Amino acid sequence: MAAKTSHAQQRKQPQKRLHTAVMLLAVCNVAVLAAIGVLLIVSSFYEPPQQPTESLVVMTPVPTQPQTTQMPVPQGFFEHEGVFADELTAALPQSQPPAMMQEKYKALYAQNPDFIGWITIDGTSIDFPVYQAQDNEKYMRANPYLEYDRRGSIFMDYRCQTGVSRAQFSACTILYGHHLIADDSLFAEVENYLSVAYYKTHPVVRFNTLYGDYEWFVSDVFLTNVDEKDDNGNAFYYLYTKFTDDAAFAAFTDDIHERSFIRNPAVQIQPEDKLLLLSTCTYRLGEQTDARCVLVCRLRRQNEAAVPDVSAAVQNDNPHLPQIWYDLHENGENPWK
Repeated sequence: MAAKTSHAQQRKQPQKRLHTAVMLLAVCNVAVLAAIGVLLIVSSFYEPPQQPTESLVVMTPVPTQPQTTQMPVPQGFFEHEGVFADELTAALPQSQPPAMMQEKYKALYAQNPDFIGWITIDGTSIDFPVYQAQDNEKYMRANPYLEYDRRGSIFMDYRCQTGVSRAQFSACTILYGHHLIADDSLFAEVENYLSVAYYKTHPVVRFNTLYGDYEWFVSDVFLTNVDEKDDNGNAFYYLYTKFTDDAAFAAFTDDIHERSFIRNPAVQIQPEDKLLLLSTCTYRLGEQTDARCVLVCRLRRQNEAAVPDVSAAVQNDNPHLPQIWYDLHENGENPWK
């Protein structure tokens, strides 16, 4: 019996060793899987740095300036007429110039048929093309390219006319130009004529038309309000282009002379004279007041010298001004009330 028992035990020993090996292998597999799991968990919290690739660069482009379809204003946009003509582009329809037009203006007219002339005051920055539309709105906020420009352009009143001879000018030719706050462009320098000293050094305005070159002698400069509330219910209307008769014209020029800051007896105005008015905004009556500064010139007569005598010109110490002026500067005391 003992021998048999020993033999049975011997047969069971390999089975035990096999079972033990299987168990050890299972434990090792579990340990390996656990280690792999730990590594995966740790790796999820760490991402090694990557070098930038071409695709990343493409996805984050450098910002660029916004594109615009407007034509840029060329350098020297408002320079001398010859330069300006050379720099105009074909943005506007080409137009054939009328007969007898001055050669120097044909390029400007061909690019924009609203072109009517050129204004220059020597010794100032006033040296601009002049345009005329079928209303007084078109060039208020548009440059000669017909693009938006808060400064607008110099333009002639739509009611005015010029022609091939002096006689064809309107009785009063009115040119408008902006004077914006903190902007010395366009007609800002017109205000300088409120000083007789300035007038004496700039007594001539040159306004050339399509058909001829003309000198205009400065005679008066005045300030006026637009809203009646700023002058005791009054507003001096100066935008006449023609008159019923000589008496009406004389009454108008007398009113202007009464309001003028300067006086020059050498530059008188007669019924047969043609006038040029340069009208612009002014802030002399307060930045919140809608007001104008107006320079008045008369066409140089054919027998006159090229420059008027300014030796007797004086400052008018008591021009007729709107009530708002006296409220701001004279404690409300208005000698013309």
